Amino acid sequence: MNEKFLDIQTSSGREIYLSHNPAEYIDKGEFYSRELQYLRDNGYRFIDEGGIWHAVR
Repeated sequence: MNEKFLDIQTSSGREIYLSHNPAEYIDKGEFYSRELQYLRDNGYRFIDEGGIWHAVR
């Protein structure tokens, strides 16, 4: 999992956008799923912005 990368991105205030619908991957145990869960555990939620998902706090 890219925990360090996600920490750097979030702590520097960078926007996080996702190309795949997070709802389809949450709780699947896959690499991407664990990254999504890490974001959720850190207060993020996912908003659909016309087929691109934005992770926001």
